Amino acid sequence: MPISRSRSLGSVHLILRDAAEHPAVFTWRGSVAETRLAAWTEEGTVAFPPDLIELWLEVGAGTLFETEELLAPLEGEDGVKQRTDWWRSRGLPNGPDPV
Repeated sequence: MPISRSRSLGSVHLILRDAAEHPAVFTWRGSVAETRLAAWTEEGTVAFPPDLIELWLEVGAGTLFETEELLAPLEGEDGVKQRTDWWRSRGLPNGPDPV
């Protein structure tokens, strides 16, 4: 079931509100330029949920609550592509990139 735009913005709003109220439990790595992110997502290899795209635009990658990683969309050792390539080198079948 697709996530509605209004619900996804609400989820992002709650995460950002929590981050503002409790900055010690969030570490952000910087937002992603909308034009770069749009070009990458339009390649069509993966369909990303709207709330994830909104979060990438706002804060980029990061760590939440010291245990949860938000992978970077485009590059870096904590990037979606790099992590997918790593798993594929260890036996993940080729095909559409997993989300």
